[in-house]
Amino acid sequence: MGKEASIGQLVGEIREDVQNLVRQEIELAKAELTPQVKQLGAGVGMFGAAGYLAVTASLLLFFAASVGLGAGFAAWFGLSALGAAALGFLTVAVLVLIVVAILIVFGIAKMKFEKPERTISSVEQTVAALHPGKEEE
Repeated sequence: MGKEASIGQLVGEIREDVQNLVRQEIELAKAELTPQVKQLGAGVGMFGAAGYLAVTASLLLFFAASVGLGAGFAAWFGLSALGAAALGFLTVAVLVLIVVAILIVFGIAKMKFEKPERTISSVEQTVAALHPGKEEE
């Protein structure tokens, strides 16, 4: 009878075993995910660089369009070089602001948020099942 473990000792051993199992699973997940996270970070950095270069290229294209329109305004309307350039830059700026306004309108329309009704209902049912004596407020 001296070698038989009490229920408390068995529960304690089970708790330790579960804790060890959880720790080992966490370490395994870390070992598996660390290389992937590093690779993901490199990919994000590359997307950042691509985004920066895309913005730079867009600015250059806007500048070229402004200069081109300015040259056209000078030829078509006989404006001075400075006046034609200013009008070209103003025209491109207005066009860009129109695109910005359109994107803002569509963006606001897409940002409608509805409550997750099924999740709320499920949580309320779970709470009610766990606390059958409590009434909902």
